[in-house]
Amino acid sequence: MAITYPHIEDSTLTNYIPLQGEYQLFESEEDYAKKVRQWGLSSAKEAKKEFWYKGKTYKRLVTIKGYEEYGADICR
Repeated sequence: MAITYPHIEDSTLTNYIPLQGEYQLFESEEDYAKKVRQWGLSSAKEAKKEFWYKGKTYKRLVTIKGYEEYGADICR
C-alpha cells in the first residue's frame, strides 16, 4: 500500500499571492516571538517555529520568515 501526501506531490494546490509592499524581516528572535504572540499564533513563552497551513484537502508545514505591513504608505 502506497502512502500519498497531497501536500508534497500536488504543488498546484497552493496559490501564491505576490507582495503588495515591502517584505519586513524580523529584527531578532525576541521580535519574532513578540509578533507571533501579537498575531495570536502562539501563546507560549517559547514561540513556535513551524506552523501547519491547512487547506480544504491538504496541509503544509510552513515557517514565518517575515511580514508585510499593511497601510504603511503602499502608494507613493
